[in-house]
Amino acid sequence: MAYRSVARKTAGTTTPFIALLHVLRDLLHVGVRFLNRSVPKRTLLIGGLLALSLTTASAASDLVGGQGGNFGSGGCIVGCPGAASTPKAAPKAAPAPPPPTATSVATRSMITVSAIRAAVGYLFDPFLAKGALLAIEIAALAMVGGAILGLILALMRLSAIRAVSGAAWSYIWFMRGTPVILQIIFLYDALPVVGIELDSFTTAVVGFMLNEAAFSAEIIRGGILSVDRKQSLAAASFGMGPLLTLRRIILPQAMRAILPGMANQGISMIKGTSIASVIFVNELTFRAQQIVGQNFKFFTVFAAAGVLYLVMTSAVAVAQYYLERAFNPETERKQRPALAAVIESTDRSLAPPATSYGSMPFEPPIPRRRSPTIPSSSATTCRRPMGRRRYFEASTW
Repeated sequence: MAYRSVARKTAGTTTPFIALLHVLRDLLHVGVRFLNRSVPKRTLLIGGLLALSLTTASAASDLVGGQGGNFGSGGCIVGCPGAASTPKAAPKAAPAPPPPTATSVATRSMITVSAIRAAVGYLFDPFLAKGALLAIEIAALAMVGGAILGLILALMRLSAIRAVSGAAWSYIWFMRGTPVILQIIFLYDALPVVGIELDSFTTAVVGFMLNEAAFSAEIIRGGILSVDRKQSLAAASFGMGPLLTLRRIILPQAMRAILPGMANQGISMIKGTSIASVIFVNELTFRAQQIVGQNFKFFTVFAAAGVLYLVMTSAVAVAQYYLERAFNPETERKQRPALAAVIESTDRSLAPPATSYGSMPFEPPIPRRRSPTIPSSSATTCRRPMGRRRYFEASTW
């Protein structure tokens, strides 16, 4: 085609910019020829797009291997004809890492040991210890308040009155469906508008408690439903009231199903106290961030904070184990040998001494029971022979 020949002729004499202008001029001539031949509009559009793409490719080839250079700069970028004889420099390979030496290995080990020592030092830091204690206080208060409110909500959910059960269901639906961080921020910003001003610690406790009540309600409700209904019917037959039945019959049996879920909520509550840092509660995570902002030791400080969280959650897991054993009637409470020996010696000391006769213990003889005798009056008045049953009745009376 015409534009290809023009591009070839102008590639070695002019710059790529001038060659591109020539090609565009030739494209205009070709377009006029197409119009003079009455080519359909669709064919004209396709031909124009194809010509534009070929022109762009020709200009790119001039920039890479042509004579003109970088649009009037007068130099060639890559693949110039005059530079074909010059040897190409081999690309430099990346330098190989130096082999590990005894000094480098010792340095790395020393750095690791120093980091571990620093983390252990932060474990006993009073600043972090106060933050951990504050986190325990928030979690404990929130769990106790949430369990009490959860019991009330669970009883409301089990109520036969639809308005009461519906109100409890709506509260649980809302609190479980929204993030706890949004609830805490809302309480922190909305209560002062109403006229209630609370500090950051109290706001965090109230926010966690209201959120925990929704989850505890469902856990307690599931535990109550796991107890057979015949237990409450039997208690009612003995004259026990609803509250007494709940306290003495239902809840002790439901604790076996309630304890695992409540322990999981307690562990989640201890870890979730880090959210309180958004309202400037000076708990463990917030204090760790303050230390990192001063010395930039991320690994050591946050590792120590993580170990402190692990210790607190492990304490909750141990408490869960012993509480489950206490509320499980099928668990065999094995006594220790020393305790069993002490109990046995105590029983022997309290037992009365046996009376001995010689070398053998003497036991008083057991008096034999005399056989019943029939009074003479009843025997004379009896008209028929007395059987074994009537004889026993007569002797008894």
